[in-house]
Order: sequence, then C-alpha cells, then structure tokens
Amino acid sequence: MDRYQIISLIIQGLIAFGAFGGWQLIVSKRKKRLQEIITVSIESDKDFIKFFNTGKINLYIHNIEVKDEKTRQLIGEDSVFDEPRLLVAGTAESSYYEYPISKDLLEYKKIRFCLFLTDELGKKWFSEHGGEINNGEIRVWSYKNYEKEWSL
Repeated sequence: MDRYQIISLIIQGLIAFGAFGGWQLIVSKRKKRLQEIITVSIESDKDFIKFFNTGKINLYIHNIEVKDEKTRQLIGEDSVFDEPRLLVAGTAESSYYEYPISKDLLEYKKIRFCLFLTDELGKKWFSEHGGEINNGEIRVWSYKNYEKEWSL
C-alpha cells in the first residue's frame, strides 16, 4: 500500500467512526428523553380511585382537582397536599395513591381528574383522567400526561 491509500483508509475509518458515534449520540439522547416522559394510569375500586406511576421516573402529586366534565366546576375542594405524595416508578401495581370516592362525587355523570405533578428532576407535569358514573359504579380512563408549568 502506498501513502495515499493509507491516508485514505484512515480518513474513511474516521468518517465511519464519526457517523457511528453521532448516531449513537442521537439514539442515547432520544432514549434518555423517553425515560423522562411520565405515565400515570388510573383504576377505580369500590371506595377509591387509584393512580399508578407506570413510567420510569418517580413522581410527586402536589394537588388533585376533580371537576364536573360538563361545566368544569370543581367538585368539593381540591386536594392541595402540605407534602407531596410519592408515586414510585417501576413497582407495577404495588405502589399507588388512593383518592377516596365521596358521596358528592357519585352525584355527577362525567368527571375529570387533574393531577399536578413534579418528577424527581423537578419538572412540572399535568395529568388528566376522565370518569363516568352510572348507578354508583365509576369507570375511569386516562386522557393525557404532559409537561406544563403550574403553581398552587
């Protein structure tokens, strides 16, 4: 091999290594961003609504608002906590927060639960869930979770 071929081979190796390294950097950043996205699910029980952290980062509930879906009026008082409630990540169904179902709540047909959250990195999040009440039975579902600035 002459000198030109050696230099060409070195340059090609550097370009290939740079492209692979750049691709790895993009993949790593996307993976990190996906791990920081929160997911909260909801389930109804006989006496409680349960909120689960199904994501990969710990969450803290600062407030729960329950509103009438139709009028958007607050039902009862919102639950601003003196100390935030921890929802641990990665514990499947063994870690959740129970919100008691009041008799006032059962008087409505459709309701919306709004959670004011922070994650362990200090980012503020908002989580919206819906519910439908029929003959004292509550069926619930999740709408969306998104990053949003809020203050209490």
